[in-house]
Amino acid sequence: MNQELKHIVIKPAQIITTLQISRGTLRNYLIYFGELLSESATKPTGKIFSLQDLNTLRQAYDLINREGLSYQETKQKLLSTSASVLEPEFVTDPRPGQAAADPGQDQQTQIAPLEFFNNLIQQLTQDHEKTLNAKEDLINELRKDKEKLQEEVFYLRLPWYKKIFFRYSK
Repeated sequence: MNQELKHIVIKPAQIITTLQISRGTLRNYLIYFGELLSESATKPTGKIFSLQDLNTLRQAYDLINREGLSYQETKQKLLSTSASVLEPEFVTDPRPGQAAADPGQDQQTQIAPLEFFNNLIQQLTQDHEKTLNAKEDLINELRKDKEKLQEEVFYLRLPWYKKIFFRYSK
């Protein structure tokens, strides 16, 4: 396993931003899916998440919001498919006023790896590109409809004697 991935620290605010959920939703996820998360993610204060925790919460979010499962059904499905991608190891970050015991620990402790966020950005970009292409197709279709309507309005505004020799196709 890549050594960088073992020492990743993800804060609750980053989980909220990444999954685009509210604090209350994260709190509910911690209540319902706490046993699936690492010990540091379920502490009463100073919660720190690992990549596996983020992956578990993302799967829960997808099952609840995209597949419409209940919290209990989601928990059962996550328990049955608990093939973890990453080990739940991470390094806790020193609190303000506490110095790191090892000076190299600061380098090992990362807020989030660039690879992870690069992949996340690529995934979100692909989703947005699909949506953008669908919107562009809709815009083109609406433009064609607009042109047809403008032709019809032009025809309807013509005096009757000009309509005799005017070719209008509906």
